[in-house]
Amino acid sequence: MGFDENRLIDKVDDEFRCSVCHDILEDPTISQCEHLFCKLYINEWLEKESSCPIDRKHLRSSQLCSSDRFFRNFYSRLKLKCIFEINGCHNICRIEDLESHQNKCQFSPLSELDCDKGCGASMVRNEASNHNCVEYLKKIIENLMEEKEGFIRRESENEEVITILQKSLAK
Repeated sequence: MGFDENRLIDKVDDEFRCSVCHDILEDPTISQCEHLFCKLYINEWLEKESSCPIDRKHLRSSQLCSSDRFFRNFYSRLKLKCIFEINGCHNICRIEDLESHQNKCQFSPLSELDCDKGCGASMVRNEASNHNCVEYLKKIIENLMEEKEGFIRRESENEEVITILQKSLAK
């Protein structure tokens, strides 16, 4: 639930590690007994338990708070590799900028891209491996044929209306 240590650029002190998962803290939260946790982890823990996972002292979610400003300032400057490095992103961000980068990262599986084979399809990156240009183009042709048939039907209907109107005018 924290950040994987392999994503870090520099070695960090243990103060930046979650007291339970031992990964780098993600959204640091401190207990009244001064243990640091990833916010998501400790909230999930407290849904099932009512004690600190470290010293077992009574603990409720209302007794959690964010870390002090001094700690947050140092924490926010830690540098991590983008989570989409495996997809080709080489961006390195400070923790405070990481979410913003990842939301718009072009290497995100949810980012859009155009087919590199030239069929003109736009797709989400994680669908690209299943993309078939021939099937895509067949669907476009089917849609165009349906549209053409609709035009032909309307043309025929319009011709009938014109014929009726011409007969009305001829009377």
